Amino acid sequence: MQTIGLTELLRLCFPGKNHLLSVKIISADWRRCRIPWLSLDFKSPSICVKICDYLRASFKLLNLYFCFMEKDYPGYFTANKEAWNKRTGVHKDSAFYDLAAFKAGKTALNKIELEGVGPVKGKSLLHLQCHFGMDTLSWAREGATVTGVDLSDAAIALANEINDELQLDARFICSNVYDLKENLQGQFDIVFTSYGTIGWLPDLDKWAGIVNHFLKPGGTFYIADFHPALWMMDDRFSTIKYDYFNTSVIAEENTGSYTDREAPIRTEEYSWNHPFSEILMSLINQGLTITLFEEYPYSPYNCFNNLEQGADGMWRIKGMEGKLPMMYAIKAVKKI
Repeated sequence: MQTIGLTELLRLCFPGKNHLLSVKIISADWRRCRIPWLSLDFKSPSICVKICDYLRASFKLLNLYFCFMEKDYPGYFTANKEAWNKRTGVHKDSAFYDLAAFKAGKTALNKIELEGVGPVKGKSLLHLQCHFGMDTLSWAREGATVTGVDLSDAAIALANEINDELQLDARFICSNVYDLKENLQGQFDIVFTSYGTIGWLPDLDKWAGIVNHFLKPGGTFYIADFHPALWMMDDRFSTIKYDYFNTSVIAEENTGSYTDREAPIRTEEYSWNHPFSEILMSLINQGLTITLFEEYPYSPYNCFNNLEQGADGMWRIKGMEGKLPMMYAIKAVKKI
């Protein structure tokens, strides 16, 4: 078995940055990397991920000698919460969200989800991963009794502020989706989630269990989100960069946001790709019946690089119009 010293390992993974490592490699509980000849704790998940990527690429029998404990997620969620807190400060003033127009009465919902979910008047609706609540409050305007949930406390604080200002009777809860049973009681006619949500969750079986738990018998679950094929591509849609399957965490350090690429924020974030087999089977295994599955060659939002708007108002990838799916929608019903 090939062996490597700690100093050599770090130099290989972080060339030219050894002077920064001494302050980051300390005893911590976030993440542990275990090999028969190496056992270390890391303060930053990004360091561990980079080392793991190097090890996976370099050792032929890695699967026999290496165990990466990916089911200990608190560090990832903490980093993602901080990232979304920073984004909220940028998003609330962005033209992308156009909060002023929303307050004046414009809906934040698109035709896809309005038609997909159907009439909501008089129904209870739980919105998972609601950001700062514009979609949630739009459902309230459509006549639903709404509850919005998000990981970001800054987003939830802003959602409550907007709700109070508009005098809409919405409820907002700051919670990780996985912890929602401890923070919310009751069941709902509709559970809804949309656009950039499940990629922040590593375990879709657990996610689908939450959906099922909060859905009334006979109730409807609906998701509209970006297509798994998109998340395989690099930022310019020029090459395949990431795995289609949920093979490992994707660790990134980014500047700006999708609403403003030049925004003065820097974020460390962790996400997971999910193939359709994982998405669909997680719901089916909870006993939900899939009643709708649709794919779309466009996005209603200009939130990626290299997009071009069509006459229909939708956004498509330049040079790949109609060739690559960009969105999907799934509707499922819980048996009575």
